[in-house]
Amino acid sequence: STFINYWLETYPNDHIINIDRLDPVANTKNILQPNSPNYSFIVADIGNKDIVLHLCRQYNITHIAHFAIQAHIDSSFGNSITFTESNVYGTHSVLEASRIYGKIQKFIHISTDEVYGETPP
Repeated sequence: STFINYWLETYPNDHIINIDRLDPVANTKNILQPNSPNYSFIVADIGNKDIVLHLCRQYNITHIAHFAIQAHIDSSFGNSITFTESNVYGTHSVLEASRIYGKIQKFIHISTDEVYGETPP
């Protein structure tokens, strides 16, 4: 939401398409301009390549900032398949839809801070 708020404020002529499947920990209240004509919220699973491809075509998407991950890494230790499906397969689906679509100029993948290991004391 911080990125969306920043982008809507800084680039008011751009249109943001926010795709989220709304996991139980999701919070849509952090979006400061949810009714902006330049913001669309789509409840969907990025693991569905066909939906991602359809949205790329429908909205003429040229750039993707991919933040979609299952957070709460500690929970992943007891349910690793779900996290793999969401984080790895979901990313693969977005990449594959982007490849098929063929008009993505920039793809930015944002990961969790956990990829860098533990924070030193």
